[in-house]
Amino acid sequence: MLKAFYNLQLHRPHLQNLKQISLAKPFSSSRRSFAEEPQSPGKNGTEATASPGHKQGGHGRVKVLNSTAGSSTISDEGGVLRARHKNGSRYRKVKYDGTVRPELDTSQEKAVLASNAAIEAACATEDLGTVMSVYGSALPLISKRHTKDIAQLIHNSFRKAKQNDDDLSSLLEFMSKVIHDLKSGQLAPHPWAVIHLLSAFKELGRFEEGISLWNGVAGKDDRYVIPSTYGVLIELLSERGDPLDKLEELFQIGLRSHPDSFAEYHLAPNAILGDRAKRNATVHLPLALLQGIYTARMQHGDMRNGYLALDTALRLAPEPFPSRYLHYPILHRPAPEAYAAFILACRMGVNLGPGLLNILLSKMNAMFAPLFADYDSIRRKQKVARGMIEAFTAFITVGGRLSSRHLASLCVAIGSTIWEGENTDAQQVQDHSQATEAIGSMITSIIDLSSELNIPLDTRTLSSMVTTASKLGSSYVHAVLQYVSSHDLQPDLYLCRAMLLSAGVLKDADLLEQSWKQVVQLHRDAPHSTKRAWVCFARACQSAGFLRFGHDELSRSSKALPIDDHVREECREILNKPVDPNPHYLLREQTGKLARVNMDLCKLVESLVTRLRSGEPLAERLPETFLQDDRADHPINESQHESIYNDLTADPYSPDDSTVDVNTMGIPLDKLRYENWKSINALIYEATHNQLWSECAPTPTLSEAKDFVLKLRGMS
Repeated sequence: MLKAFYNLQLHRPHLQNLKQISLAKPFSSSRRSFAEEPQSPGKNGTEATASPGHKQGGHGRVKVLNSTAGSSTISDEGGVLRARHKNGSRYRKVKYDGTVRPELDTSQEKAVLASNAAIEAACATEDLGTVMSVYGSALPLISKRHTKDIAQLIHNSFRKAKQNDDDLSSLLEFMSKVIHDLKSGQLAPHPWAVIHLLSAFKELGRFEEGISLWNGVAGKDDRYVIPSTYGVLIELLSERGDPLDKLEELFQIGLRSHPDSFAEYHLAPNAILGDRAKRNATVHLPLALLQGIYTARMQHGDMRNGYLALDTALRLAPEPFPSRYLHYPILHRPAPEAYAAFILACRMGVNLGPGLLNILLSKMNAMFAPLFADYDSIRRKQKVARGMIEAFTAFITVGGRLSSRHLASLCVAIGSTIWEGENTDAQQVQDHSQATEAIGSMITSIIDLSSELNIPLDTRTLSSMVTTASKLGSSYVHAVLQYVSSHDLQPDLYLCRAMLLSAGVLKDADLLEQSWKQVVQLHRDAPHSTKRAWVCFARACQSAGFLRFGHDELSRSSKALPIDDHVREECREILNKPVDPNPHYLLREQTGKLARVNMDLCKLVESLVTRLRSGEPLAERLPETFLQDDRADHPINESQHESIYNDLTADPYSPDDSTVDVNTMGIPLDKLRYENWKSINALIYEATHNQLWSECAPTPTLSEAKDFVLKLRGMS
């Protein structure tokens, strides 16, 4: 069965268990390339036959055979076949896909050309309204390039209109018209037009309509379907929930659809490059097809083979690299994998943008919630904070611009690294003092960083700073408030609530009363729900031990802020709850190590600010994952890693004196491919829930290390 399934000559209407999806093989043994001109049957039996070597966009004359209207000639002018009959002055446009354009007189032709010019200009400015209004009149002469531009504009417009039902309705109606014209041959085909339209259906979740489009083009030649089309189809079916084994079969069909590209070999996970120091010469490989199966594998939980597909893409196209490959781990995988993917992108000079950095930082900060204040938890928090600093460094290096929100995330991270509880001797008191001073210096450095990068700190970032500073002492809180005052910032509810809670931690009665008055005034000026304000107030009073003040305010609440009965009861429960002592006690050697790590973090932030001021390179080496220990602690050392990599990937016939290409970051491509290979190993470690090196001997031989890597990558 599989032999018949993969037969290149097989014309099959659909694949079993994929509903009505046609997998008809569009490429015969005499397959034409997309640029080649087909033989086009004309009206009344006229057949246009291109002369040898005739290509689209070239010039030449061909003979029209069996014409009932008499002898005629056809010339290729600007990529459009123009037929002129001897016995008439009217032109007939003949499209390359075999359809005949309607006859136009001079005035009609001018109007159509004007409409096409309007479409070209509208596509350039993403003016979909103009495209929709002139599409019908321009249709007779729309070129395949404009077909692709129109489909791309539709695709982009759907992304912007997802929340507006009226826009969606009109877009879907226009999209249906374009698809009808594409299927019927009235609109010049372009394979990337089909890809954009399928992608739009996938992103909208309109899977059956996408499958209907596929069924309308499956079986056609490569003016409609190319290997990359299979890639987006695989993603659409994966989103619909189709089983992975069927998607893998579809991937194989896409691979074999263009055998002259040798995609089956080059896209295999164990393929070897002829020269690892050069950019890939096989530029026509269908990376979009590989991306489709990569996404499907990740969605179906086949993490090893998913990341091996990413490894293949990194090997083939280290620069420029399709950045969309790296979106999935950041959006959908846990923080360690998201971080590794983000750093990998920066190493290749890819700026993923502030939005994905926000998502990464949120995932990293979310790791704090389930962690207690014991030694191991604080060490993990320190690793996360260090990872954030390194992510900032990498992001700035590739031209990214940090925002106030990014700095707020870092404040939360470094604030979580201070431990609470009893310090039992003088040395621990000193360790705690050094750790808090380091965090205070980091807050100062973050303010300097915002100034250096011209990032105005908003009140939410300052709220995070106040919360962190409250763990250090009142002087640090007042230093942040001094920044607010000196920059003429008006405290809002976020900042005032943070000040209120900080006053409770510091047991500062004056700051608590002042902050509460500001909260009350802000609620009077702009009414909001008062529940959060009252709960924050109760927690602050409970932390500080100002219970009488808290109960008094609750009793005269009608004079302060409105409060519901159930909220008043919740606040009284908070006030009456005893303060729990911290049950975690740290050993002297533990507090010493934590203090040293915090001081190292402080140096990292200060170094980042210094390098920004001096213009020095920001990053020399980036880690594969923020949870790993120092590389020296790993049983497989660097020389073993490099030896294993060379055994698996080096071509023995590759020239030794080859010049080495470098990427935009100045990294030689052979070195870049090696670092990316190690990053993929780290991603697989994380994704398969193995601790790093857990199955490896403490001090492995080279043979044992290689066996471990082969097992990791599914090669043994």
